Amino acid sequence: MPSTASGMSESDWQLRPLVAEDCDELARVHMAVWREAYADVMPADYLAGLSDERCAAGWRRRVDAAGEARTLVVVGPDGGIAGFASAGPSRDDDAPTQWELHAINLTAAARGTGVADRLLDELLGDRESSLWVVEANARAVAFYARRGFVDEGGRAEHDPTGTVEMRMVRLTPQAPSAGTVRAEGLGVRFGDVVALDGVTVEAAPGGVLAVTGPSGAGKSTLLWALAGALADTATCAGRVTVGEAEVSPRAARDATVRLGVAVVPQGNGLASVLTASENCLVPLVAAGLPAREARDRVEQALLAVGLEDSGNHLIEELSGGQQQRVAVARALASQPLVLLADEPTSELDHANRERVLALLHDLAATGRTVVMATHDPEAAATARHEVHLDEGRVVRRR
Repeated sequence: MPSTASGMSESDWQLRPLVAEDCDELARVHMAVWREAYADVMPADYLAGLSDERCAAGWRRRVDAAGEARTLVVVGPDGGIAGFASAGPSRDDDAPTQWELHAINLTAAARGTGVADRLLDELLGDRESSLWVVEANARAVAFYARRGFVDEGGRAEHDPTGTVEMRMVRLTPQAPSAGTVRAEGLGVRFGDVVALDGVTVEAAPGGVLAVTGPSGAGKSTLLWALAGALADTATCAGRVTVGEAEVSPRAARDATVRLGVAVVPQGNGLASVLTASENCLVPLVAAGLPAREARDRVEQALLAVGLEDSGNHLIEELSGGQQQRVAVARALASQPLVLLADEPTSELDHANRERVLALLHDLAATGRTVVMATHDPEAAATARHEVHLDEGRVVRRR
């Protein structure tokens, strides 16, 4: 499970609204983060002179006059505040109705846990949003760039103490990328059996979405619908889109392959008469990839899943766990924009389970979209978002 250096994972951190009793502690955290973030870009005497008391007074004013603005604090496993984010109506004269992220700051322990993404999702949601960050804060600018925000110019503004003028840059989100996959009001029936009932879900590049729920909840059906791979016997309603292209949930696998969607099926879907390498190689060659490039991709993919010495083995000569890793390697070799993985760790021992989960998260970190159906609560906990299904309906999200 991805964790911070202290061994804590995303589920260890809680979000709650700011209250007056938080202000002194939040100010200490806020100023400590500022001193660390700008150690290389602001004078040492300025950083040393930052006033926790003045910052706390500013937070108390925000609590008293919150209006439409919202501030969420991050509470760590020890009950202490480990960061915050605030958002509200834009402070721009040319966009007074636009929602804007005003600030986000996390301690080192809270970074890399997924908390920042949770804060953004909670505060910004589906609003038309922009945000301002300090241009010199390269870490923050890079974080938002990974989420698809682009620089639209800057302005001068003062720091939280009101004493130093800084260059700010305005970042706005781009349109949904080619790797965004979405189901809207999706319903699927097989005869009288309702597999999905009005499911709306979206997965975007840069993160892993876990689809959870009991057996028969509709997890596999959802993944196959997103892949355009449901059988002709399915009766479907609603929409499925990959990027800006609408695709049919059924009998449209060729179209989704062209859009960069790869699938790791629950039953692995490998040809038993072929070797592990051949199972990975055939789809690439069929897609027109040059043979040398295809072989290089397959070698790297098998190496990534720890099967570099098993490429010449027939599938029937491999264990169930090895076959599952070959199926993951086959998907990785295609270098997909979207990877849909159905129970990708169910047959794996602990070490290989961690290896495959790391590969999925690494793939997402490169700007791909990963959707993983799983019964494994620990695997689901590593995902940025989770959709829990029961009897074909979404009953919980995070």
